[in-house]
Amino acid sequence: MKDKREEQEIFQNLESKIKKEATNVLGRIFLFLIYYIGLIALGISLFWGAFAVTSWVFTSALPTIPNLKALILIIIMVAGIWGLAGMIGIYLIKPLFSFSKYTNRNRIEIKEEDVPELFEMIRDVARKTECQFPKHVYLSTDVNACVFYNTTFWSIFFPVRKNLEIGLGLFHSTNVDEVKSVIAHEFGHFSQKSMKVGSTVYVTNQVLYNLIYTEDAYERWMDKWCMSDTALWAFFGSLTRFITNQIKRLTVFMYKFVQRRYLRLSRLMEYE
Repeated sequence: MKDKREEQEIFQNLESKIKKEATNVLGRIFLFLIYYIGLIALGISLFWGAFAVTSWVFTSALPTIPNLKALILIIIMVAGIWGLAGMIGIYLIKPLFSFSKYTNRNRIEIKEEDVPELFEMIRDVARKTECQFPKHVYLSTDVNACVFYNTTFWSIFFPVRKNLEIGLGLFHSTNVDEVKSVIAHEFGHFSQKSMKVGSTVYVTNQVLYNLIYTEDAYERWMDKWCMSDTALWAFFGSLTRFITNQIKRLTVFMYKFVQRRYLRLSRLMEYE
């Protein structure tokens, strides 16, 4: 009886720690959202500035331009300002439309008609743990099992159905009851309230990662812009890159700020 009480006390203490950490992590995510909204506001203000400069050029500067060379320089300058505003705007909003898919080349999706006995086992565990059945079930070559989800930016605000991956190695090294225990552990994650925080942090980290590290067509276009033969046009390309690099520096700090606390929460979730 004493052992049972001690076990309950340990579990209640653990739940209290998880709740505290989850609240802390959510607070950091809220600060991230404020930070990201600030970046979007920066992008909008750059477009407003480009519009204001263009209006000034056409209403005040054009009538006083002395020669064709000066006119060409003015046109390049206006184009450069719009290019700067447009490229920074694209850089800031592209995470809103990115889709993150957790990939594993050694994984294949299976249906119930392929392995009915396995699906019955998963359904039995889901019923006993009072959890929702996974959206997709996969087999891999690993000696492991895991829960994962595919996400977009909007998954921060809307729930995501989880997927279940089971490594075939488990069937070679464990018996049926042990496999069920491993699956039950993964369904424990399905049922954890803090798992919702986990998916939110995961999406937040993906947005931050895309702002910091993603190399795509945008980066290749920026390289060409900065190496343009026209000095004034290349200057605006270099200026754009300088601004995005400063944003990346701030975003690295924000990434570490969110991730550091979530790693502690993740360890507590695994222990629970």
